[in-house]
Order: sequence, then C-alpha cells, then structure tokens
Amino acid sequence: MKSGNLNFLEPSGPLQACNVVMKSGNLNFLEPSGPLQACNVIMKSGNINFLEPSGPLQACNVVMKSGNLNFLEPSGPLQACNVVMKSGNLNFLEPSGPLQACNVVMKSGNLNFLEPSGPLQVCNGTALPLPLHFFLG
Repeated sequence: MKSGNLNFLEPSGPLQACNVVMKSGNLNFLEPSGPLQACNVIMKSGNINFLEPSGPLQACNVVMKSGNLNFLEPSGPLQACNVVMKSGNLNFLEPSGPLQACNVVMKSGNLNFLEPSGPLQVCNGTALPLPLHFFLG
C-alpha cells in the first residue's frame, strides 16, 4: 500500500498480516479473540496498533522509519522481535500475560512497558542514546 489503512476488526479466529509494505498509514488489529501475528512489516511512516487482543500476539521483523508500534491491553502472551525503528515509540500497555521484546534496534524514541502483570523480558536491545523506561504502576 502506498498510503491508507489496513484494518483487522473483531476477528474470532487466528489473524495474520505478513509481508506488508506501507509508505504511510496505519496497520490496525482491533479486538481479535484468537492468535494474532504481524510479520515482515515495512512502514515508512505510520502506526502499527494491536488493540485489546485476547489471545497470543506477535510482531516480528518489523521495520519502521517513523511512527509507533503499540500493544494495548493484551491478555495473552506478547512478543515483539527483530524490530528496527529509525524514530518513534515501541509501547506495551497493560499486558496481563508474558511479555518479551528481543532484537530491538531504535535510532531514537522510547521503549515503554506500562503496567505489565506477567513476566517481562528485554533482550538484545540496542537503543542508544535514548532512555529505556519501565513503568510498573
């Protein structure tokens, strides 16, 4: 897609978006109740949003020039791996299951973990000189 939005709204089964290339816009996963995966996503600008999933959630091989990668209120395991961002924010908000961010490279921006209630792990994070924030309620 050159621009626009790619939306996944209220699926009740497994959901996968793979090999997505967007110049600008938003990739949205809204209220899925089954497993959710976004893989091999390349975005020049925009946001990747995971909103209120109730099953396992994974974002892998994500490359973003600018924008935000947001995980909002997941209730199952959550993993972000091989994420490369030139600028923007990687946000994990209120997960209730295990949470892992690995192989994250950010030129500028913030990596935020807000109010997780399960295990939390960050591995192989390269994000200098930006701050790494853990907000635990």
